[in-house]
Amino acid sequence: MDAQRLPWVWDYDLDAEAFGELLTGRLTIGRLNRDWAAVRLLEYAPYEEIVRWLGFPTLVRDWPRWRQRIRAESRRRGFDFLAEWLPKQHPELCVCTVTHADWEVIRWIEAPLPDQFVSELRGLGEQLVLGVEKNAP
Repeated sequence: MDAQRLPWVWDYDLDAEAFGELLTGRLTIGRLNRDWAAVRLLEYAPYEEIVRWLGFPTLVRDWPRWRQRIRAESRRRGFDFLAEWLPKQHPELCVCTVTHADWEVIRWIEAPLPDQFVSELRGLGEQLVLGVEKNAP
């Protein structure tokens, strides 16, 4: 499978980036919008991918809005159970709202030079453990 193509949108000319933009609501293409992307994901993607792309908090919060559009009764029952059970049994999983799309937009910085990193880490340790503050230049 092409790394950029997602199997649950086999019938649309969408890559992973465009699907992610639809899913976050930052992109709309005709009738293809956030709700369309979420329903498509819920209907066709494996459970692990659903959780990775939506996250538990979004899934639990928005499930009632998407429920009637899910055609497979077994999927509806499964997500009904999850949306009711998860907040009761694992409320900690319903707090963080970071999703796959959020992770993709993070811009990573270059690591500092090793000597600079060690020096700054040592200074931070002195501040935290010994209460020694360095004077600002």
